[in-house]
This record gives sequence, C-alpha cells and structure tokens, in this order.
Amino acid sequence: MQKDKPFRLTFLDIMRFIALFMMIQGHTVYAMLDKEIRDGNSFGIGIWTQLRGYTAPFFMVIAGAVFTFLLLQQDRRLVSGNIRIKKGLIRVGTLLFWGYLLRFQLEAFYKPISQGMMDNSLAVDVLHIIGLGLLTVIGVFIITRKYIGVLALVFLSLFFAVSFSSPYITQMNFHSEPESLLSYGELGVLLDENNDTYADSLDIADNDGVIILAVRPGSKAQQLGLKQNDVIVGLGYQHICNLDDLDLAEARQRFGRYANIEIVRGRLPMSITYSFERRARMFPNVFTLWMNSMKTKAQKSSPFPIFPWLSYILFGAFFGALLAWMKDKGNLARLLEIKLLFLGGALIALSEIGDIVEVQRYGTSNFWGHIEGMGASANLIFHRIGVVILVGAVCAFLSRFITKLPTLMNQMSRNTLWLYVGHLIILYWIRPVISLDRFGVSMTLIFVVLMYAMMITQTLIIEKKNQLGTWKEYLIQLKTKVSGGKSEGA
Repeated sequence: MQKDKPFRLTFLDIMRFIALFMMIQGHTVYAMLDKEIRDGNSFGIGIWTQLRGYTAPFFMVIAGAVFTFLLLQQDRRLVSGNIRIKKGLIRVGTLLFWGYLLRFQLEAFYKPISQGMMDNSLAVDVLHIIGLGLLTVIGVFIITRKYIGVLALVFLSLFFAVSFSSPYITQMNFHSEPESLLSYGELGVLLDENNDTYADSLDIADNDGVIILAVRPGSKAQQLGLKQNDVIVGLGYQHICNLDDLDLAEARQRFGRYANIEIVRGRLPMSITYSFERRARMFPNVFTLWMNSMKTKAQKSSPFPIFPWLSYILFGAFFGALLAWMKDKGNLARLLEIKLLFLGGALIALSEIGDIVEVQRYGTSNFWGHIEGMGASANLIFHRIGVVILVGAVCAFLSRFITKLPTLMNQMSRNTLWLYVGHLIILYWIRPVISLDRFGVSMTLIFVVLMYAMMITQTLIIEKKNQLGTWKEYLIQLKTKVSGGKSEGA
C-alpha cells in the first residue's frame, strides 16, 4: 500500500533551500554586476566565483537525492500505480519544456533566425540535464526497484562511468554540420585560406580573407559574377579572415536577408549583391549539443551537457538510495552527520589522491583540464561533491535542532522549479525589454534583495493558488479583492 505522506529528511530540505538561495543570488549578480568588476580578479569576486562553482553541483546532487529518496518511499513492487513515477515523468516533461522555452528565440515565430540563434536555443541547460537525470533515475528504478542495494550500485557505477569518461568525451566533436554555403557543393566555388604564397603569385593586397581557387561552370557563383582568384573578405556585415570566420559569418546570417559578398579582385574591392539562401537548421545539433560543451560552427555551446554534468545527478541518486537503505535498516538518524563527514571527506581525499596520480602520470595536474586534448579531470567532480556532502553534514547536525523548516522556507523549497523559471524570466526576458543596465556592487546587492522579495511574492501567490485549486479561482478572488478595495475607497 502506498504511503500518502512519505518520510522526509529535514536536512535535505535545508540543503535544497541553500541551493535555491545560492542559485538566485548567483544568477542575479552575474546578470546585473558590471562586467569589469564581475570578470576582475579582486579578492571578493574571487571568493564569489569559487562559491558559484559549487551552485550547480549542489543543485543537481540535491535534486537527484530528494527525488530518489522519495521514490523509494513508495511500494517498490508497483510501477503502473507508483504515484512518484507518474509525478516524476510529468516533472521531466515540465523541465524539458521550460528548459527549451527559456532559451527559445521568440523571433522564430514571425521572422527567420540565424543558425547561431537556433544553436543557442537548442543548447542544454540545468533544467534539461536535471530532466534527463530524473528520467534515468526512473528507468533504473523500474529495472532494479526490488533490490535497493543493487539500485544504489547501479547509480554509483553510472556515476563513475560518466565521471571518468568526461575528460575524454568533453573534447570530442560530435557535431556533423553541413559545409559552408559558400562552397563548391553549394554556391559553386572552391575555397582556400589566403596566404603569402597566393598573395605574392597573384599580386593581391595581403593574406586576409579566403581565395576562390575555382568556379564551377553554370553554378550560382558564376551567375553572381564571382571569378577565380577573387578573395572573399566579407559576408553581410561580417568580416572574413579565414575559413573558420566564413562558417561563423554564415551562422550569423538570416534566410532571405541582405548578405552581400565583399571581395577583392586584384587590388580592387567590390561588393556583389546577395541574399542569404540557407535556413537555420535544427538537426543534428539538437542531439549533439547534449553530449558536451564543444562549440558548433556558430560558436554556440551547451552550459550543462551530459558530460560531465549528469554525474552530479547520478551521485545524488546514489546518495538518495543510500539514505533510503539506511532508513530501511533503521539506523538513518544514528550519527548521520558523522557518516556524511566521512563520506564527504572520502570524496575530497579521492580527489586529492587522484590529482597526485595524474601529476605522476602526465607531469601536471589536470584538475581544471590543463592537459591538451582532455577536459577537466574527474577529480574536480569528486571535490565538488565532497564539499556538497560536507555542507550536508552541517545541515544534518542542524536538523537535530530544526525538526521542520519555517513555512515560507519550506514553501520556497517546494517550488524551486517555478522560482528558477521566474527569476530567469525577470533577468533575461524582462530586464532587456526595460533596458536595465549593469551596476556597481552596492546597487547589484540591492537588486539581489529585490529578487529575493519577488521570489517570496511568487511563492506566496503559488501557495494561495494551490489552496484555491486553480489559477481561475485565484484570479476571481484577486479581482474581488481589488474591486472591493476600490468600492471601499469610493
């Protein structure tokens, strides 16, 4: 029989609120603080940057742990009747929907967008990766739900697999993009980067741009008037120095819009009238952007791809399963903070030992990905998770005195997704519309406080709506209050 009120751990709720607090201030400061200050090397900014590096891992570990722990409080014999699986799948869909919507270029509804804008819309962010992580948790649970020890080991194995493979996979280019439109296959020109040899032999100005080695007879290029030995130095408003610049210039063009081809013929600059003829494409980048942070031709990348970020959710799932296993054994609360201190310390020790091994093997530390051809080491993942678990140990100690979060804090923790969406809409949709500029430290801190106030207001509105049942009922009551207030004033 399912439990209507599953057992909850107060220390996880405290950690979830801390993650929410860190996330809101981190995004607000990043978006509002003057870039020269934000990207500077002052002592305060250094500390803020270091702490911000733990925010996403904190958020992801807790998301995986809370979801898995609550999932394991249900009857593990059932799948179709498991309310947590149903809620989890709805949450996965909601996370993916909002993840893409928050990045989506609204211009696409009424006018063409560039390939760069398309790639930016498809990039994988925190909500996407948490959604994939929860889907993974549900899949593993369905297969191994009857054996909680096996479930925990599967999560731990997946965690190590993603962690140890990430330094290699993060440096692979999975993108398979079409060749440049200005090419022999498309427009009908064979291109090469200009260099000193070409410049000397053809008596052209310098080694800037890309040179046309051949023009295919009857091609679009021939119709436009392009000729052999012409040097393409611009497309639309984009300057072209080499073939990579050509890809980037094309990625910034919009279908059917002005994109005149700027050339140098001999030493004479010329402009050939041209409208860009390629639409922005969704495939294959909609899939490849999930893999790592490798940039597309448009120089767009995913901030939170599978490698390495899924590892944090997988460890969170292992952590949640471990807590559920200890609860089943009846010793969950016994010296919990000591157990967490040991686990966090072990992860940090593993990180330090791994760093020593890497120095001995490669001659240098790869903690931050300093070795050419490799991304950041798995030791960085172990270190960050170790810090998260050590904070959890402090929260577990506090939970001995705080048996229940204050109502408002609990409500905010419960509505983390909507607060995440709400503050990003304010920062990246509303702020640009009202042309709110960046500020110094003092004004930025005031905006952080204002953002918290708005998030508290949003929480109270959501909770009131939940009490009434629907948004329609909430709006009716709000309208009644407003009209009643006006009547009294009259």
